[in-house]
Amino acid sequence: GIIKSKKDSKSKRFILIFSRYAAVALIFLSIGVLLTYQFKIKKNNEFNQSMVVVSDDADAQLILSDGREIVLKSKESLIEYGVKGDIVINQKDTIDRNDKQKDSEMNQLIVPYGKTSLIKLPDGTLAHINAGSSLMYPSFFDKNKREVFLSGEGYFEVAHNPEKPFIVKTNDLDVTAVGTIFNVSAYPADKIIETVLVEGKVILADK
Repeated sequence: GIIKSKKDSKSKRFILIFSRYAAVALIFLSIGVLLTYQFKIKKNNEFNQSMVVVSDDADAQLILSDGREIVLKSKESLIEYGVKGDIVINQKDTIDRNDKQKDSEMNQLIVPYGKTSLIKLPDGTLAHINAGSSLMYPSFFDKNKREVFLSGEGYFEVAHNPEKPFIVKTNDLDVTAVGTIFNVSAYPADKIIETVLVEGKVILADK
């Protein structure tokens, strides 16, 4: 694993570009334009779910572990989890928790091209999910760790909890943080994974 930390109060950002054969770290004072790529179907064996292909003109979707599908028609959607597991969409529509739903079961947020979504995860972490991306996450995080699976690009503002690290898993790289702001770009069609550390510390582990 590779650890990068913020050494002073200035807003230095680390861009880490990974392939399966090499790792290169470059320091920039600002984040460049992040390219987008065609969204392809991927299967994540650990979560035993398939990433869904979405078209350019599709609406964003929130697929709950109990099978319910919520269509997010707005160009920029906001999803917030309450303390009891209820979900509020765009600060107006509330989706009640299914009592039969297991906390460890995975939900999936699918954001097609042309759309973006901000989700407040059950632990309070904010995840900004970019166009052409998918995020898988549990209804509640267990006692030892907080894990999500990302295909595409996401910007994370992690709720501080030193006893429960927050892990963003991609097909080739795991990014672990305690209380950190960072961006991960892991589009399936791209040959590299790009991580931009804005604040704090992350641990990178190649699979």
